[in-house]
Amino acid sequence: MQPHFVVRLSLALTVLSSLVCCNHSPDRGLASGEKTSSADATANSRESNTDAPVDSSQAPRNLVESKESVYNNIYVYRTGTNLSMTFGYNRNIYTESIYNTLDDRDLPVPYTRFMASSLMYAKNLNSILEIGSGGGRVAWYLHRFLPDTRVTTVELDPSVVELAHKYFGIREETNFHEVTRDGRIFLAGSKEKYDIILIDLIADLSSHFTC
Repeated sequence: MQPHFVVRLSLALTVLSSLVCCNHSPDRGLASGEKTSSADATANSRESNTDAPVDSSQAPRNLVESKESVYNNIYVYRTGTNLSMTFGYNRNIYTESIYNTLDDRDLPVPYTRFMASSLMYAKNLNSILEIGSGGGRVAWYLHRFLPDTRVTTVELDPSVVELAHKYFGIREETNFHEVTRDGRIFLAGSKEKYDIILIDLIADLSSHFTC
């Protein structure tokens, strides 16, 4: 059995599992992976409504670090075994990434599993580009399952990249490369060809960030 076929079969099963979880979720909108916002910076963000593993169902959310960048107010929280990165912008809070610290090959947020399912449709999987890295979890997931595939992930905000490396297990490795640049500028100047390009930007803020 070819390695890529095994990976694609695994992704198909992951997506099927996501659909089952969505059908049984108490909040169908959140289970579908929509990015949500709250006017209160202390309110619970999306990770409290996902099927991400935590130490207990009542695990508190504790602030680990906050950082103000040119583009955002960035907050890293711990909830049980999960770390989450949220952005504050115009009094709204957006959950950007969730990292299961017990398993770096887990995708706790449902929409990220749907993103990964796109790999099933590509004829070749020699190179993958992601625009909008955030905590880097999708790109790292693909790198872990496809170590022979070149994965490039592009993030506009240097502070986001810094926190992703500090808390979310992201690091430079062979065939994994993170670029700190505006996604439009990167694509305009790139001569590379990619089998898949993933766009992972917060819809409400896409005009403010990149692409």
